[in-house]
Parts: sequence; C-alpha cells; structure tokens
Amino acid sequence: PPPPVKSSSVPLLVASSLFLVLAVTGSAAYLLRDKWLNGPESNNAKQVPTPLATPAAIVKATPNQAAAPKPTPTPKPRRAAGEVDFKASASSTRARLKEFSYEAENVRDGNWETAWVEGAVGTGIGESLRCDFGREIELAQITITPGFFKSPQIWEKNNRLKKATIQFSDGSSIEHEFADEMRYITIDVAGAAPIKTKWVRLVIEEVYTGATDSEDTAISDISFTLAH
Repeated sequence: PPPPVKSSSVPLLVASSLFLVLAVTGSAAYLLRDKWLNGPESNNAKQVPTPLATPAAIVKATPNQAAAPKPTPTPKPRRAAGEVDFKASASSTRARLKEFSYEAENVRDGNWETAWVEGAVGTGIGESLRCDFGREIELAQITITPGFFKSPQIWEKNNRLKKATIQFSDGSSIEHEFADEMRYITIDVAGAAPIKTKWVRLVIEEVYTGATDSEDTAISDISFTLAH
C-alpha cells in the first residue's frame, strides 16, 4: 500500500491539478477561436489578393454616341434680289416613281433633292427645258445646277450636262460647256448689253454618263437674274 499522504501535501496537489485543467481548457478554447475566426466559413477569413489586370486587358468605357447626321446639300436661296419668277415646261419627263416626281417645275423650287429628269429614249440628247417669264425681261445671268444634286452618290449615278445650247425669244443663242463637277454654274449672258427675252430654252447637246445603267439626264435647279 502507498504511504499515507501527509495533510500538508493535499493543498499543493489540488492546486497543481487545477492549474493543469485550466491550461488544457485555455489551449482548447484558443484553437476553437482561431478556427472560428479564420476558417473558410467565416466572414473574417483571410482574402487572397486578386492580381491587377495587365494593361492589355483594361478596356476604357466610352459613352454611347449618336450617329452623325448624313450630309445634305444646301440649296441655293430662291428669289434672291434680282431674280425673276417663271413657269417651267419640258419636251419630255421621266414617269413618276412611287412618291418621286421628275416634272419640269422641280427646277424652280430651290430644293436640290428634286430635279427635272428627261424621259426620252437614250441619254436625252436634243431634249429641252423651257422657262417662260410671262413678259419681256432684261436678262443678265443664268444659274444652272447640272445633275441630280440630292446626294453625291445620286449625282454620280445619273447623267449630267456636258454641253447645252441656251436659246432666247429674240432669236439669239449661246452654247456653254459644263465641267463634270457637283456645283452650280452661273453664266453671264449680258455681254455688252442685257438680253431682252420672254423665255429661255435649254437644249441638251452632250452629257457625262452616269455610273449606272440609267440613261436619264437631270437638272436640279435653274434661276435667272435681271440686269437691274
């Protein structure tokens, strides 16, 4: 049998046992706390930093931009100082196509999106446009827009004036050659003195051929300036 324990040793034994229990309990509590704080289920889990994107992977956001409006030709102002009104007629006119009309009166509306288009077979050589003033006037200048000026593409597709004879009611006439350019031309017809006439007739003599199979020749606008 073990030797009897002295009474003086009992408190020391109890204290040692209690210290051992507290140490074990504290270690277990610390481990449980660490697992709770740093475990994968915790909101406080340590995050691995995400590497920055390389410059090649960075795309700069840009705001949406509205489509640029299509360019449209600016028509020559109608009824400018010194211009005279008139009635227009033609030797032939292309048939109406849906909502589009090609009447002779289109040359006096100041709108380059409309035009007179001849309707004869072929390229329109010999076809004519007549402008009547209803009275005798003293004419100084004629401004002609040779071709269909609705857009550069349409102008290029259709025939344009290359050469025309311009006749007057007094029996005189002049010839004019046009450059193949999308711009209106002002012709000085007065010379030494203004021409006195009741009407002007433009006769197609030569044309620049359009880029398509269409043989139509067009004139978008014509206007007349008085001498004084």
